[in-house]
Amino acid sequence: MRPVILKLSVVLLVFSVTFILVAFFLRSFYHSHLFPSTFIADINLSNYNYPEAMSVLAAFPCSPSQPTFCPPEITLAYQDISLASSGADLHLRPDFDALITNQLSLQSSLSLPAFLSSLRTHLNSPQFLSFHFFASDDSIFTDFLHDFESLIFFQGQDPKFILDQSGRADSLRFVQGETSRSLDYTATLAALKENLSQNQFFTPATIILNDKSLTPNIVEQHQSLAASLVSRSIVLTPPENYPTVNFSLTLSDQDLISCLDYDNQTSRINVHCLVDLTLSLRELIDREAQTPVLELNASSTRADLFTPPADGLVFNQAQTVLDIQKAIVDLLSPSAATTRISLPASAMASPPAVSLESINSLGIKEVIGFGESFYTSSSANRIHNVALSAERISGVIIAPNQEFSFNQTLGPVTLATGFREEYIISQGASTMGVGGGVCQTSSTLFRALLNSGLKITRRLPHSFRVSYYEINNDPGFDATVYSGEVDLRFVNDTDHHILIYMHANSARRHMFATIYGTSDGRYSEVVDYHKAALGGGAMRTSFVNITYDKYDQEIRRDTFVSNYAVPKQSD
Repeated sequence: MRPVILKLSVVLLVFSVTFILVAFFLRSFYHSHLFPSTFIADINLSNYNYPEAMSVLAAFPCSPSQPTFCPPEITLAYQDISLASSGADLHLRPDFDALITNQLSLQSSLSLPAFLSSLRTHLNSPQFLSFHFFASDDSIFTDFLHDFESLIFFQGQDPKFILDQSGRADSLRFVQGETSRSLDYTATLAALKENLSQNQFFTPATIILNDKSLTPNIVEQHQSLAASLVSRSIVLTPPENYPTVNFSLTLSDQDLISCLDYDNQTSRINVHCLVDLTLSLRELIDREAQTPVLELNASSTRADLFTPPADGLVFNQAQTVLDIQKAIVDLLSPSAATTRISLPASAMASPPAVSLESINSLGIKEVIGFGESFYTSSSANRIHNVALSAERISGVIIAPNQEFSFNQTLGPVTLATGFREEYIISQGASTMGVGGGVCQTSSTLFRALLNSGLKITRRLPHSFRVSYYEINNDPGFDATVYSGEVDLRFVNDTDHHILIYMHANSARRHMFATIYGTSDGRYSEVVDYHKAALGGGAMRTSFVNITYDKYDQEIRRDTFVSNYAVPKQSD
């Protein structure tokens, strides 16, 4: 009996060991291979490892004979609006990679009893793996979502007040807001991807609705605010310190009321509306910087060609809109002292890429003096003489310690040199002569010299007052010139050369003189201006021009006296 039991024990032991070895062998094998009878659709992947399975599946692309692997049509819908796109256009593909990887991961994670049970199931009947379609990148859906939003998007309408007639509060009317509609991209994309992972190809879109209508009591509150802007306006003027820019843009009460936004809590100013209203200013303000040009004659005593540097100008729309917002708030204030606010547009200077200093070695690099004058109502001949004399003086270069003479620089004033006949002052009377208007140029230069602090060595006033020199200026800031000693002279008492640039704008009857050089920090101021009537129309003026150095120490003090007689009656 014992030998029989012993034999049975041996047989049982051998069977058990064999079973365990076979089980562990199978588990090891199916750790990296698919179970028997594993199918995707009608493709048998039994006992294939990952590379083998992927290779087999690659041999069965989407085709009419294998439509199972063709991506289906995808549909987005909202109410009765829908949009479909083929899966091929969206570049959808079966997620075989994740499917095989997940199946092998599942097989390797099973306990031995569960492994054997699952293996038996596969041996007894085919097991089909369910795949889904996916997009490799969310951006694939971007155009699809945009196309769908274009179908459902509705801007709606902001509630607003409209003033049909400027200045008429009784023409103020209210337009109720309408609900806007837009696509919630994030939520819709998430739902679309989730549905694809479950092989669901119809997705209801997530829509954002914004009800813009106002309740009656809120309308009444906002109406009083809009009404407070009736008959009020903002006038946009050129940027400060840029006299060459000329425009005026009025934002009327109708404009201002149209730029108010409302909801059921607050009212606010619509920035986008103000941006639209000020768009035209960019064309009026923006200008390119002017690159300087300086071409000298052989002796460096005159510029054959001089173009002064000039900053460009860039309209600062953001700051201008902020300023308008503040102005509207001021107009809305119950304590507002005015119904019309004048507001300079904001602009930023844009310097030229090349500096004046970099194109010469004479020290001519910056403005050290400036003067201007106007000659409104001048005759054609006088305007011609002003422009010609400005052209003759402009471009002259004065070396350090050199004295400048207006008469010597200008040259002979005759018909042969291009000047025309116009009224001049001669022996205390106004009489017809050649060169009338030249003193407009000398007077303008005199003002630039006062501003520069350069040493003026000779200046004479006119015999009697001339209206041209008192436009936007007090009497006494003129300088007459004539042949001989009736001259305007100064010394360049800086350490560098200086250049005089003069420009006459005949159309605007305006001229200016700019002195370029190297600033040594000096500055000047006019003090003690006095004006006294002497009877019969005669007048005496005087003022003191004080020049200081960069340490605020006085360099010199020059007194300029003008005695204006009554004009003599010409014969």
